[in-house]
Amino acid sequence: MSDSLFAAVPFAALIICAVTAAIVCRRAAARDGGCGLRLASSAVRRALVVAAAAVAAEHLLLLIAPEAVLRWNVDMRRLIVLEAVGAIAGCACVAAALVALWRHVFGDPPHHASIARTLNLSVASVTIVSGVTIAVAYRWASSWSVVTLTPYVLSLSSAQPRVDLVASTPFLVRLHLLGAFASIALLPLGDTFAAAVTAARGSIRTMTTLVSRARATSGEGR
Repeated sequence: MSDSLFAAVPFAALIICAVTAAIVCRRAAARDGGCGLRLASSAVRRALVVAAAAVAAEHLLLLIAPEAVLRWNVDMRRLIVLEAVGAIAGCACVAAALVALWRHVFGDPPHHASIARTLNLSVASVTIVSGVTIAVAYRWASSWSVVTLTPYVLSLSSAQPRVDLVASTPFLVRLHLLGAFASIALLPLGDTFAAAVTAARGSIRTMTTLVSRARATSGEGR
């Protein structure tokens, strides 16, 4: 993979995400109804939320507290716990992503099997699978990623990405990074974003109704 990709793709992903989000929000405002998000049983849903939260928290810690992660990993037992939690949570996310992709491609009615949603689920599956594979194939990822991937991601804020840090990483690591950027670009096409838009619209309608009633009540009082 060309190093120039890791200099341009992150910023392109943010631009695409912003444009797509604006389009999705405009279309959502023009129609009523749910977001089409299908949820599993309550227990499975809670387990998946916990797994996704664990993966997200671990990645966030690598970015905002790399020194704390390294101090934690000094003890081999704690390192194993951190890696095991990440791997187990990642496997749960892999299963959920693959099941969702399978149901979407082979189980959904034709009008629900949109190209955009298929692309979104495919990219998410590749990203999650590559991440779990990295955790298994390249041990102690939470330690070595702190001195390679973390400085690269943080350097994006300066608009001068340290692509040299990524160039020496294995193919799977670079694939995982590109998948993460692609997932950001496609984020507005996912069910989570649709659910957030629907919830936001519902909250705005509720607030508008309450304000209107309050104004009507105050007008009557006069």
